[in-house]
Amino acid sequence: SNDNNSSAANFDGEGYSYSAMQLAQAGYTPGASVTVNGATYTWPAVQPGVSDNIQASGQTITTPNAAAGASHLTFLGSASNGDTAGAVTITYTDGSTQSAPIGFSDWTLAAGSEPVAFNNQVATKLSYRNSGGAPDPTATYLFTTAPISLNTSKTVASITLNSAMNQGAIHIFAFTIA
Repeated sequence: SNDNNSSAANFDGEGYSYSAMQLAQAGYTPGASVTVNGATYTWPAVQPGVSDNIQASGQTITTPNAAAGASHLTFLGSASNGDTAGAVTITYTDGSTQSAPIGFSDWTLAAGSEPVAFNNQVATKLSYRNSGGAPDPTATYLFTTAPISLNTSKTVASITLNSAMNQGAIHIFAFTIA
């Protein structure tokens, strides 16, 4: 959410959200390409306060532009309400599937008291989060997942974000297949 309209978003179900101003300062602006650890992601092309992530709950995302022979899949996102693990199902154009674990660290690292989990890499760290009132001084993070190896003899047709999670919620802002 914009810092001057902090109640316009609710990332964690408790009224808190990422600061769009801090995200922009880190290069995360609507439609921007952001490179993290050698992988390039496209930040959602929506204005602050509009939903800019997918909360994993069984959705299937088609990937019509996936490159043939791609070797890995990575996600940019975070979890809310605790470190959260789940799975994705990758469907190839020949109809075969592959399941893989996915996990994201909590977006605040439990207010700074927990380490990064699931071999996530910190994509960016912001110094505060927005709430319905004044900014809250709790740091927030975006993470990338460890790469999921793909079958290089096939082409990815879709990715299903399975709904079974151990706790909390997984939020996906972007992914890349390379």
